[in-house]
Amino acid sequence: MLNLEGLAKVRLRRFDWTLFATALVLCAVGLLNLYSATYTGYFKSCFANQLYTAVAGVLIAVIIAVVPARHIERSSYLLLAATAVLLLAVIAAGPVIHGSRRWLVFGGIRFQPSEFGKLALILALARYFADNPQPIGYGLKELAPPALASVICAGLIVIEPDLGTAGLYLLLFGSIALMVGIKRKLIIAVLVVAAIAVPLAWKFGLKDYQRERVITLIDPDRDPLGAGYHVRQSVIAVGSGRAFGKRYLEGTQTRLQFLPEHHTDFVFSVWAEEWGFVGSVAVLALFAYLIYRIFTLAALIPNRFRRLALAGIGFYFFFQAAINIAMVLGIFPVVGITLPFFSYGRSSLITSFAAIGLAINFASKRYMFEE
Repeated sequence: MLNLEGLAKVRLRRFDWTLFATALVLCAVGLLNLYSATYTGYFKSCFANQLYTAVAGVLIAVIIAVVPARHIERSSYLLLAATAVLLLAVIAAGPVIHGSRRWLVFGGIRFQPSEFGKLALILALARYFADNPQPIGYGLKELAPPALASVICAGLIVIEPDLGTAGLYLLLFGSIALMVGIKRKLIIAVLVVAAIAVPLAWKFGLKDYQRERVITLIDPDRDPLGAGYHVRQSVIAVGSGRAFGKRYLEGTQTRLQFLPEHHTDFVFSVWAEEWGFVGSVAVLALFAYLIYRIFTLAALIPNRFRRLALAGIGFYFFFQAAINIAMVLGIFPVVGITLPFFSYGRSSLITSFAAIGLAINFASKRYMFEE
């Protein structure tokens, strides 16, 4: 039996420093960019808040990375149940901010349960599919429990309302379900139901402002000073950066307050304007490597739960980054999805670092069938 010192050395040796370093670089670049976006005006306190949160996030990632993976697996259902309870609390008692209830406040600290719930859902789905393998593919009966759990959480988030995050929950479920294998008949049935449900959801499920965002995506000039303003100004900022950008702290769209939500949803527009095409490609390459590394590690893990959980984390980073950048470029509706490590927000940043901690934890077991 290894002594504690020997066990610590083993854990350090198996700690994925490459993945950790990539996350730290993304966070450092994100902080650099956030300072430029907020160093003057009303949002100037955001940088300090984000910096303190980043330090806490790093510590949380390290702690999660060394927690025995079996404890995480055993608590996965409890974490998802706690998420559902917190989402109900948001609906019942959350403060209304910008027309929606998405946060809870404890001790003066505001946090967003739906952000942390993304990881809880991934862990719960991974455990279910690990405990209930179906070699010939999952049918409706086998998929009903995880689908119901995902839909309940997504439904509670829609009530807030936060359509983007609710959709992300369903994307995570669908991606992991497709990864483990679904029977062909069920896939066809789902596509038929979706073809019927989408028009109905458009007519009765979306609020007027949500429909307006989709219409504006197709034609931003339809309402350039209203619903299309965000997208139009974002595209102007990205395009004005050209090849090498306008230099750090010199972005006119941000300085002159033309770009709305430049510290949250459209923070990448700030980067693209100041660092240009070259700088934008560099950041995209970092995200691509982070996601590639996670999926590569997942393929090496023999344990089914950890492999699926790690793949789910890869999907989490992929969808967050892809949707946010597509929003910035005007090729996807503005749905409030944050860019990991870049967008201002304590809950988002803590969740991103927690995801990295989980990934490092599960990846460290790639040489062993069990702990």
